[in-house]
Amino acid sequence: MDIVKGLEQKANKRQGDWIEPTLLNGWINFGAPFAGCSYFKDNFGIIHLRGVVKSGVIGQAFYNLPVGYRPSANIDVASCSNNAFCVITIEANGNIFPLSGNNQWVSLAGITFREA
Repeated sequence: MDIVKGLEQKANKRQGDWIEPTLLNGWINFGAPFAGCSYFKDNFGIIHLRGVVKSGVIGQAFYNLPVGYRPSANIDVASCSNNAFCVITIEANGNIFPLSGNNQWVSLAGITFREA
């Protein structure tokens, strides 16, 4: 096999599409110019989150990740909420919620973690 041809075949592997969850507890997508809330799993088992949400209840879930997209243990990650620091908790049961922050808006952009 030609080495270059082999590399091209690997480089062309398609990732899964972004999945839009059902938002809970009054959380809604912030809207343009920001991406809507969504997630996907890459070929290495890393879960990627994106989106900006608003109007929900701090301490209550944005949405619930399905089995196969959850961490093996609860994790906390730093994020931004209304131009200030906040903490997002991702539980092993799939719930994702802001532990702190402001419901004017909360960003999930750039959050990644390994699946269980």
